[in-house]
Amino acid sequence: MSRSTWADGRLVGFDLETTGLDREVDQPISYALCTYESRRAGPIDAGWITPTRSISRDSSGVHGLTGPRLAGLGARCAEEAVREIGE
Repeated sequence: MSRSTWADGRLVGFDLETTGLDREVDQPISYALCTYESRRAGPIDAGWITPTRSISRDSSGVHGLTGPRLAGLGARCAEEAVREIGE
């Protein structure tokens, strides 16, 4: 007899990289979003966001993102990214 679990349903994976570790003031600079249905991954949506504050050296050391690199990757403002994620 086959038993279903929560992992057999629809799931969403979401990840952010940020300018630092303080959730009150730091900002997202990249995101990735993926849906899973019946344990199979769907398409991945990912993008880059231009922050209005500097990226800490410690954070850049973890994810490798800097202001110039984000510009080269085509980062856009947070409002545009949030609108796209919502869609």
